[in-house]
Amino acid sequence: MNADTSILESQVSGLDQRLRDLRGELALFQKAKGLDEAAEAERTKADEARRAQGEVKATLEGLKGQKAQAVAKTCKELGEAMGHILPDGAAVLRIEDDGSVFLGQKMADGRLVPHAGLSGGQRVLYDAALANALLGKAKHRLLILEAAELDPERLTRALEHMAASNPGASIVVNSCHAPATVPAGWGVVEMGAEHGNA
Repeated sequence: MNADTSILESQVSGLDQRLRDLRGELALFQKAKGLDEAAEAERTKADEARRAQGEVKATLEGLKGQKAQAVAKTCKELGEAMGHILPDGAAVLRIEDDGSVFLGQKMADGRLVPHAGLSGGQRVLYDAALANALLGKAKHRLLILEAAELDPERLTRALEHMAASNPGASIVVNSCHAPATVPAGWGVVEMGAEHGNA
């Protein structure tokens, strides 16, 4: 082997190695290019997901608004129906955004009193008013009220108001107090030991 052949073989060997190195670099480049394309595809998917999320949020807000309107309308109607029983103030019912329910009464002087803050007599009337309102337009209306917490004057006012506001309803009021006066249309049935009932 002569010197020229040895040089040529060395050059061929160097070129083979350089070719292998370039092929390795090409493989890395193609892999990187594929990763860039995959990353771009994922960015596109993420953008689409963000847009879809925005649309869903907007739809959800719209539905929440519709629900709030429907619930507010129902609560208003229940409050108005409760007004047929409550002699003083107005019923307040709200369903809050977090799903909690507020029950209270707006008094004649403008104060808003939560259900838990009502006196015993006020709570009795409120609960009866709510039960009456939940009856809706039932064909046969029966309202039973336990009114032991009502003093005679307040009991008379409540009886007058209930009878005037609920024509055709059967109303039974239980109390250990006699009303100050018995309103027209009401009958009194007394029960106790002196009447043969123990």
